[in-house]
Amino acid sequence: MEKSKVRSYLLYATGEILLVVIGILIALQVNNWNEERSLKRSAEKHVQILITNLNEDHEKLTSITNSLGLTQTSATDMMDRFMLLKPADPDIYYDIIQVIFEYNFQPNKNGIEVLINTGEFGVLADSVQHMINQYYNTVERIQERDAISNTFIKNEYEAYFFDKLNYIWSKGSTHPTMEIYKNDKREELPLRYNEILNDKKLEGLIFARKYQTEIQLTVYKQGIEEVNQLLSVLQGETE
Repeated sequence: MEKSKVRSYLLYATGEILLVVIGILIALQVNNWNEERSLKRSAEKHVQILITNLNEDHEKLTSITNSLGLTQTSATDMMDRFMLLKPADPDIYYDIIQVIFEYNFQPNKNGIEVLINTGEFGVLADSVQHMINQYYNTVERIQERDAISNTFIKNEYEAYFFDKLNYIWSKGSTHPTMEIYKNDKREELPLRYNEILNDKKLEGLIFARKYQTEIQLTVYKQGIEEVNQLLSVLQGETE
């Protein structure tokens, strides 16, 4: 009888322990569900910030791409003039000035940073996480190409431009930045076509800028395509 009582007590105690363990596991699971639901609700709010950031990025990417297109056209026209495929004209000054401009894409990363710092990035669908990572990898490539081009402009093109081509800063230029000289009372300087077209150093610099802008345009257009796809997916999930 005593053995039977001990066995009963042990079974009862074991049952109690199992009930407690099951209760704890259920409570933990419920808590995890609540935390996940809370995390998802918070993530939805922060995804809205990300969407706003991406719309701003799209506007910047489009604007810079359009400007880069003008720079590439100017570099191409200059190379055609050097190769005598295009006649020299007053726009030659415009084109030389146009290729000196630097471009810097600065994305707004508030949304993605909040999602990562709060751990909410992990609750997004795997496909969405992949698209976001792919876009920001492209952003890094864009910024790398910008840095390479801008360093070249500062150290090579700009230095040569202000040393050897400073006569371009006159009212004879058709570039909009030369509007400052429109009321200049001095006589307009003669256009120095031959000097420009026989400048092998300038030809090399222009060729480099043409190559750089082509690569920049490629990654900028990729960025626009990816941000469009990402916005389409994110906006579709939040509707």
